[in-house]
Amino acid sequence: MKFPTICHKCLVEQGTASFIDLDFQDDGIYTSVCEKGHESLVCLQEELFQILFEHGAMALLDGYQREAVSSFASSLERFYEFSIKVLLLHRGVPMEEIQNTWKLVAAQSERQLGAFYFLFASQFGFAPNPVAQQWVKFRNDVIHKGHIPSRDKVLGYAEHLYNYMVSLLKVLKEDFQESFLTAITHKQKNPQLIEAQKEGNITFVGLSPMLDMMSASFGTKTFGEALEALRVNKDVLYPK
Repeated sequence: MKFPTICHKCLVEQGTASFIDLDFQDDGIYTSVCEKGHESLVCLQEELFQILFEHGAMALLDGYQREAVSSFASSLERFYEFSIKVLLLHRGVPMEEIQNTWKLVAAQSERQLGAFYFLFASQFGFAPNPVAQQWVKFRNDVIHKGHIPSRDKVLGYAEHLYNYMVSLLKVLKEDFQESFLTAITHKQKNPQLIEAQKEGNITFVGLSPMLDMMSASFGTKTFGEALEALRVNKDVLYPK
C-alpha cells in the first residue's frame, strides 16, 4: 500500500509537479526521489494509529478480513501509546523521558494497556471503559487461533474500535489541548526535518484519511459513512 506525494522542485522549475508514490513506514518521515532525481523529505502528519486503521479499512474493502482485523487491533495498541504520551506530557514528563520509558514496555502490550488505564484513572478519578469483551475475544480468536471472520463481524469490530477511540480522543483533545498538540507535532522537531525546512526541501502530507480522528471535525462521520467515502476514493488516495 502506497500513498502519493509531489515533487515541489519540479513544480517550481517547470510549473508541473511530478508525482511520487511512497511505501508507508513507521516513523512517518520519508526521503523521496522524483523521476528527475530531485531528492526531498516528506513528513506524513497522521499518527501511526490512524494509518494502521486506514490499512485495516483498505484490507476490509479488498476482501482480506483477517488482515483487516490485525491492522485494526494494532491501531488500538498504538492509540493507547499515543494516549499515554498525551497524559504524561500533561503531567510535565519530557517527551525524551517518555520515549526512554516506553522502551521498557515496548514488547509488552498488556503492560501498555495497564499503564493507560492507571494514568487515565489517576487523571480523572475513574478508569476508562474497556473495549467490549466480545470484541476482545473476537480479536484473540482471529489473531491467535486462526479464525477466519465474516465481513459483517469485521465491520462490527472496526466500528466498535472507531467509536471507542473517537470518544476518548475527544476527551484528550478537549481537556489537554497543549499536550495533545505537542504529541502530534513532536516528530516535526526531528533535526533532519528542521534542517530541511530551512532549505525549503520538505513536504508535509495529510492523507485525508477516512478516519481523520484528530482533525477539528473528528467523529462527525459515522464509521459507515467514512468507510463508504474511502471506498469511492481509495484508488485515487492509494495507488497500487
